[in-house]
Amino acid sequence: MRYIFIFNGREDKRHVIDEVHEQMKQVNLVAEEYITTDIGDATRYVNFFCDMNTKEEVCFVSCGGAGLATEITCGLVNRKNKYLAIIALGGTTDFIKNYPNRCFTRVQDMIEGERVQIDAVRVNDNYALNCVNFGMDAMCSFLAQRYAYNGDPDPYNKGLIGSFFGYRWHRMKITIDGKTLKNTHWQNGQISNGQYTGGEFLCAPHAKLDDGILEFCFFRWMPGFIMLLILPHFRKGEHFTNKLCMRYITYCRGRHFEIVPKNLTYVGTDGEVFAATKVVVDVLPKALNVILPSKNATV
Repeated sequence: MRYIFIFNGREDKRHVIDEVHEQMKQVNLVAEEYITTDIGDATRYVNFFCDMNTKEEVCFVSCGGAGLATEITCGLVNRKNKYLAIIALGGTTDFIKNYPNRCFTRVQDMIEGERVQIDAVRVNDNYALNCVNFGMDAMCSFLAQRYAYNGDPDPYNKGLIGSFFGYRWHRMKITIDGKTLKNTHWQNGQISNGQYTGGEFLCAPHAKLDDGILEFCFFRWMPGFIMLLILPHFRKGEHFTNKLCMRYITYCRGRHFEIVPKNLTYVGTDGEVFAATKVVVDVLPKALNVILPSKNATV
């Protein structure tokens, strides 16, 4: 197996490179590395490398947060003999929370890891690894991204506060596997491959990364004080059993989603945010090869 470690090139992430280098020395691992220079650089690099090395077995190791892992994913979907691994030292990623009994911070556990195939999520012309966010949730990701870039230690909660006061609802036509929902006034929501969003919110407790189906959970418009009552239940994954939450939730499972907002809207893919006038989301079963840390790793 050929390993290529990919690092975020930002100056404040330099400590991650040093720590990974030290771990590589401890296990005598000889590997290559690539340091990104801007947004999207990891995707371009992985695509180019895979096109030039179609038969070689290669593992691309994401040494950073959710954004870097998702960029690498965009270059690996439906690639044979190419794998994604994650060393979560440079930021948080909700993907690893789907595997609570594995340690994603040690190189040794990664090279001794288990090879699996999981689903990928196609979002228009891009891909997501874990979750697609809409409405207030996407605005929260957008603000959190700005706070994180400026070095704020608590970016998501500050983004949550900013989106709470700056966003109310959006009119969107939503079609799931050919069936159009009656409601059009939506506050926020997620289409989930994995279970978590925002680092701590258990948005889709029934989700599985390899079942070929996505979890749809959207909140209809609600007064601000109701949202404050619902938020603690949403954080714990109790929104499917709480009566108040269920009054405002539309939940189902599906494979093909079309979201058409009345106006331009924010969309978040694992924390990376873009604006769109139409969003098409599809699940791609077993389209991504992943190396998970060994099960016997001490967390």
